[in-house]
Amino acid sequence: MKKSNFIIKLISLIFISALLTTCNKEIDEFGPSYSEDFRTITSSVTNIDYPLSIYLPPGYESSTIDYPVIYTLDGQVLYSTYLDIITTLNTEVIMVSIHEGPAGRRNIDYVLPGSITYFSFLISELIPFIENNYRASNIGRTLFGVSNGGIMVNTALLSSSPESPVFKNYVSVDSPLQFIEMTALIDQRAELSNQLNVNLILTSALLEDFILPFDEDVSSFQLLIEEKDFQGLNISRHSFEVGHFNVARPSFELALQTLYN
Repeated sequence: MKKSNFIIKLISLIFISALLTTCNKEIDEFGPSYSEDFRTITSSVTNIDYPLSIYLPPGYESSTIDYPVIYTLDGQVLYSTYLDIITTLNTEVIMVSIHEGPAGRRNIDYVLPGSITYFSFLISELIPFIENNYRASNIGRTLFGVSNGGIMVNTALLSSSPESPVFKNYVSVDSPLQFIEMTALIDQRAELSNQLNVNLILTSALLEDFILPFDEDVSSFQLLIEEKDFQGLNISRHSFEVGHFNVARPSFELALQTLYN
């Protein structure tokens, strides 16, 4: 257990430092006219202020339609990467990138047991805030997380109501496996119901960079889920010839093209 927690904290620190060089992309006045909104939400569940970087697609201001929403974690380092991809593909979605808040907070919010509390924040505070302030559809929501953020995605998958899942699509990227805690959560969910009518995309890195990739952990999580034979669960598994700190980009491209394009 101590070794597992140490590894999770270590990859968090390396993950953040390796990605801090990411720069915000300015809106190209000669390209499609998308817009961005930057807000902060104060959670009474976690008592944390979370900055939000929100992408609104071209035509949002002049249209009347509701757009599907993709919620991405680690916005403090990955928002500009996702923004570059989403504008290149011209995907007609709203993207809400949630920053971790205080430095190191992801080591609490994204891993068990803290991820269960963070899930409560998502469903009781963040999603209502977005859907009350933007033309955001409550159908087809997507949750996307990398590394420890993938643990959060897996937690949300297993914590949603069987009758009305909060998210339709879950994308968990190169996530370490908290074996004891995640196994217990899977068992609890299976006892509650064998229905899980959602889409799960699992991706992993295959190459070593600063740390070993978590390809085996992702495969182990897939096996644990499949052993329960959840009805309605659609699992898509992919791996990329990149290292852990470069797997976010191809995974996000895959998710957008699979789910929206």
